[in-house]
Amino acid sequence: MAFDPRWKLPQGKTPEALYDCLFSLIRELRTGSYLPTPVSDAADITYDNATSGLAADNVQDAIDENDGRLDDLEALPGSGWALIAQNTSPGTVSAVNFNQAAIATSTELFLTFEAVTVTASLDLRVAVSADGGSTFANMVYNGLAPSAVQARAASFQITAAENNSKQGTCHIIAPPGGFKQIIGQASRSASNQAPGMAVGTIELTGTIDYVRLLASASTITGGTIRLYGKP
Repeated sequence: MAFDPRWKLPQGKTPEALYDCLFSLIRELRTGSYLPTPVSDAADITYDNATSGLAADNVQDAIDENDGRLDDLEALPGSGWALIAQNTSPGTVSAVNFNQAAIATSTELFLTFEAVTVTASLDLRVAVSADGGSTFANMVYNGLAPSAVQARAASFQITAAENNSKQGTCHIIAPPGGFKQIIGQASRSASNQAPGMAVGTIELTGTIDYVRLLASASTITGGTIRLYGKP
């Protein structure tokens, strides 16, 4: 729809003629015929996917597609893995605990930790429980050195004693009715230290329902810890 040409070049130069032109313009605009129709559905808004590479060509589909990609990122590679819980700002705590219901329904658990710092040069450990954290299962495992055998410790040493930023993973294979297997590995932030790895057995036949990451005789002061599960 085109504007009346008089609004651009009004006839006459008198105040009355200009006033009449302006009044007519305002009255016409108030009818709303020059305003775009409001859009209430995101699916009706066109989306240009040339830069993002998404398949979506409208805003709603683009949001849904990105949501699906985020769901994929929350799951570890492999069938069935899903994020149970995460702690991205633990503050200063003695331990980071997970007690979500999905832990007890998982036959495998995968704990990851990134940039975890502690108040002193001490190691990080993982502990598991079958009674909601009241008691923790004993474990027998090879420590960070092949000869470092721990006899029935109530926690699993996953990093060496150092005050650097710690990152690593811990895989717990937890079939019901039998002892569990635990495998941990961690990198070091110091350039002259090799990654650590430990493998062991959890002397627990019950169902794991509680997972703890703790610093030996120290406190955790930062980092990101995530727990994944697989039914």
